[in-house]
Amino acid sequence: MAATPRIVGGLFAVLFLLTPPVVYAADLLDLYQETLGSDPRLQAAEAEAEIYQAREKYRRGALLPQVNVSAQGTRTVRESTDNNGTDVRDYYNGEKYTFAMSQSLYNKPQWEGYRTARNEADQYAARFDDIENLITVDLVERYTLVLAAEDNHRFVVAERLAAEKQLSQIEARYKRQLAMITDLLDVEARRDRLLSEELSAENQVELAREGVSQLIGRRVDEPLAPLREQIFIGWDLTDPDSWIEQGMNGNKGLEAARYAVKAAEAGLRQAQGGRHPSLNVQLVAQQTDIGFENAPAPESESYVAALNLNVPLFSGGQVSAQVREARAKLRLTQQQLEEQERNLRKDIREAFLNARTASQRVEATRKALGSAEKAYEARQKGLQHGTVTVVDVLDASEQLYRARRDYRQAYYDLMVQGMSLHHTSGNMTVDRVAELNGWLETR
Repeated sequence: MAATPRIVGGLFAVLFLLTPPVVYAADLLDLYQETLGSDPRLQAAEAEAEIYQAREKYRRGALLPQVNVSAQGTRTVRESTDNNGTDVRDYYNGEKYTFAMSQSLYNKPQWEGYRTARNEADQYAARFDDIENLITVDLVERYTLVLAAEDNHRFVVAERLAAEKQLSQIEARYKRQLAMITDLLDVEARRDRLLSEELSAENQVELAREGVSQLIGRRVDEPLAPLREQIFIGWDLTDPDSWIEQGMNGNKGLEAARYAVKAAEAGLRQAQGGRHPSLNVQLVAQQTDIGFENAPAPESESYVAALNLNVPLFSGGQVSAQVREARAKLRLTQQQLEEQERNLRKDIREAFLNARTASQRVEATRKALGSAEKAYEARQKGLQHGTVTVVDVLDASEQLYRARRDYRQAYYDLMVQGMSLHHTSGNMTVDRVAELNGWLETR
């Protein structure tokens, strides 16, 4: 029985040999930069924001002076009959140059249309930031899925190799009638089960990497930086109210909804402005030698300054219908904002509770890992003294690997839930990604 503990003790050596070297091609920050440059959701949101920025400039342009210059050249043929009854044909050229400038002095629909466009531009700029934050959380979740799948695969391979060594040792001892057939069959069954689990674990690694590849837009085959052994968590997870207050002031999705309400308010004022008079000033300078009905005339210059007042009296009910539509749209955006505020409070509280639970699980699984290590060592000593069987030692090693999985998974859950909390609370920046990247063994 003396040789068996040495083989079981090789579990740790096998796991060490299976651990990849600390030279990594990509970390979270690398993939974050790639994702921002390739994710179609972000590209579409950027294009959408540019549309409304251009619309704002278009609306603003309508408030500024409008200047036009025109030139006209004519060639006229005039046929007539003189006093003697003879047909006469005259040819002459004409020129006309016009400079015109107009400036709106009061136009309620134009002004409120500009304010609507300005708020819509701010709305979609905030929406772009919110989508970028959502994509960041998505990346962290997919990245940790790869790490968790690779951890599971390494642990399964380590268990399988250890079980094969155990099986080889027990077979040799069984031939010398130093081991029972039940131990041999138990270890054989465990080896076969681990072979099946290894195939499934390999598939899970490929599936998890497909998720990252889909997000980035290229095949991600390079190794990813794994979790550090020592991690410092600097998040305050004692009170959700401070996170909620921060989120109500800084969440980009909520900010976009508030701009939507402001745009709808301006849209209502724009519709009501259809009942207001409008006033503009116009300056025109003209030089021409063309007269009435293109008849030749002496060259002349004219300068006109006009103040134009337009008072709407009746539009067939169009203005009233536009006002009703704008008022309904305002009510719609207000209710959507109220719904989003309520959902955000719930989402922040849930993210806080999930992050706090994940943090507590880190501590709990760390203690569980320590207990599993002690239990495994105790089973090894018991095997040396003949008080436990080889199967008992393998059961202890399986519990040890499970404890290691749970410990690392607790950190992965904390990474995802922590980023979700920062996103909902409006505290997501590239510094947060860099902070999380510091949890990894970067090159």
